[in-house]
Amino acid sequence: MRFQTIYDEHTIPEWPKVTVFDVEEANQILIVSGSMYYNSFDGPAGIDIFIDNDKQGSISMFQNGGPRHRTFPTLFLPLKLPTANGAQYKLSFKTRIGTKSDGVDQFTVHLLQFTS
Repeated sequence: MRFQTIYDEHTIPEWPKVTVFDVEEANQILIVSGSMYYNSFDGPAGIDIFIDNDKQGSISMFQNGGPRHRTFPTLFLPLKLPTANGAQYKLSFKTRIGTKSDGVDQFTVHLLQFTS
């Protein structure tokens, strides 16, 4: 079993910034947690998660009552990325319109790898 921190910063990395990570074991779970805000009074805030430019999942929440920082539910995303020859992948994120983060927020991504 291997636990790897891929990203741990105060802001959500903006598209097209990528973070490269490696995979060694057959099964993986991507764990995404943190906070963000919606830059308006009411609306949907969200982040789409990509690996090698393929959408793997998303985090969404509705915010009302003005722009405030909110934690979003932790996402546990099962993956089955090939491990051949020291495979490396590019992780990236697209924030939805109006979704922001700044130095007040925290954004972390971990990868848990294990054999079946």
